[in-house]
Amino acid sequence: MYSSGRVDEKLIFRCFTVLSLSVFISLSVYAEVLYENPVENELGRELLNTTFEELLEEAEKDIDDECVIKSQYLLGVVFLNGDDDWGVDRDPHKAGEYLIKSWENGGVDAGYLLAKMYYQGIGFDEDNKEALRYLADSAEIGFLRSQRALGRAYLGYYDDWKGLVQQNTEKAILWLEKAASAGDLKSARELAQVYYSGDLLPQNYETAFDWLKKSSESKYGVDPMAFGSLAMFYEKGIGTEKDLVQAYKYYDLTSPAGDDDKARVAKEMTQEQIDEAVRQSRAWQEEHNILVPSYDGLEYQEDGSFR
Repeated sequence: MYSSGRVDEKLIFRCFTVLSLSVFISLSVYAEVLYENPVENELGRELLNTTFEELLEEAEKDIDDECVIKSQYLLGVVFLNGDDDWGVDRDPHKAGEYLIKSWENGGVDAGYLLAKMYYQGIGFDEDNKEALRYLADSAEIGFLRSQRALGRAYLGYYDDWKGLVQQNTEKAILWLEKAASAGDLKSARELAQVYYSGDLLPQNYETAFDWLKKSSESKYGVDPMAFGSLAMFYEKGIGTEKDLVQAYKYYDLTSPAGDDDKARVAKEMTQEQIDEAVRQSRAWQEEHNILVPSYDGLEYQEDGSFR
């Protein structure tokens, strides 16, 4: 569900050149995804060094360029959340006005927020038809969050979009695969769960493993939440060959949560295998600049410290 809290993280507002999708939406303007990365808070970074007054001035310019479209979108977000630092109260109606301007000028991201607002009745009368229109249109253009949301809606068992559409497994898989194939880690994790559980589709461990692997890392970043499941798949040989070195490595990357699992797996491994798993884990941490306590040989203590 949409958070009512304001955006905490702020970053420089600049007129960056972004990837433009060569498709059209209403008013015959080019549509472009303003903030493509679904992992990092690109929007928050844009807000850090700008001011409310600068956004207002930029948003009112009669020029349909990226800077204007971004300013309109950012003002929509600010009014939707409110901002204590800027002295801006929440005003969903103004938020809707700016988001519609951004959408009509080509800001695809605005379609996702407008869909949420219509679905939840925030700033507009609750209207599932309008919510679906904005969500589907922005998903078709290529906004990953909209594709993921549409996929989850068609799965039919999540509360955040419940009742928006009738449950349809085929459409759910289609939209989740679009998002996951474009780098959305959460959609890949969703697909892994669908194929692993076998509730909606015939159980397929190999496909589940493939999507689980993709859910751990993409061009947009990494998701350590997938590491524990990957370790279990490797340990038990689910959808892949049993590989205790990989199992130990991924359990190590979940340290300290995976420490008991490492100890269990280590009983079946040679010291050479353990050393190789540790080497691979350390190499991954150094490559991604993400260090877990085990990197320095630290172990979790009962008092909550690492020594």
